[in-house]
Amino acid sequence: MTAKVNLANLRAKLAQLKGSAFKSMDEKYLTIPVYDASKIDRSTIRILPGPVDNPDKFYVETILHRINNKNIHSPRILKKPCPLQAYIKTLWDSKNDANIAIAREIKGKKRYYFNAIIRERVVQNPDTGQEEVRKNDGPLIFSCGVKLFEKLIKTMLDEDYEDFLDLKQGYDYRVIREDQGQYPNYDDSKPAKKPSPAGTDEEIARWMSNLHDLDALINIPSNEEIIQEIETFKASLNSDNAKVAAVANAVVSSSDETDNDEDGEDFIAKLRAINAKK
Repeated sequence: MTAKVNLANLRAKLAQLKGSAFKSMDEKYLTIPVYDASKIDRSTIRILPGPVDNPDKFYVETILHRINNKNIHSPRILKKPCPLQAYIKTLWDSKNDANIAIAREIKGKKRYYFNAIIRERVVQNPDTGQEEVRKNDGPLIFSCGVKLFEKLIKTMLDEDYEDFLDLKQGYDYRVIREDQGQYPNYDDSKPAKKPSPAGTDEEIARWMSNLHDLDALINIPSNEEIIQEIETFKASLNSDNAKVAAVANAVVSSSDETDNDEDGEDFIAKLRAINAKK
């Protein structure tokens, strides 16, 4: 007779895996909730410098398309043609409202990733299911869009905050997120008024020895993989809309690309000027 599998052990293992997955995600990423003055301050962070051998490498930049419920990193960030951007251009150029709505939906958006510490946050303990407050938690991966990134860079370029990233006499930053319509608003975000150590010597040493590899977050697919995602997306469109279908089935060319990204580039040049000042 074949021995029966112990179902209780399997259930325990499944619970362990679920808990580990939750903890892994919880430990790695920093999420700023919508600001609520009545709750614990979960918005004050400290952005960490890059590795000791390359302290200026404190962020990475990418362009993300959201398509087929996936985030696709665009090769445009490497100054290479992107089939998805070429497809989006055909939608824009059609001058059809439905097509333009689709183009906006899958349009690439710049994102920036940092290593950061959060001063306080509420997390769920995967073992007990209870909420607990963690202080000086990190390093975590903090991601933001162009507007908040520009605010951060302008702060760093302000002579009053030129030591912004310094671990001994740098500044915390309060990220105030307020939802306005479908987009978050960060206009009230600002640096701390006074400098402070990032943490104790022991904490700083631990954080700097455990920085996340930000470059590893940027996984750019091949053109063939991107085209496959486009085909999957086209198949999901409503075929009843003839104009959308006509554009959706257009041949995608990646050789003649126009960058329709609305994000400005001036602040990137300013960022690079930081290094020149050092």
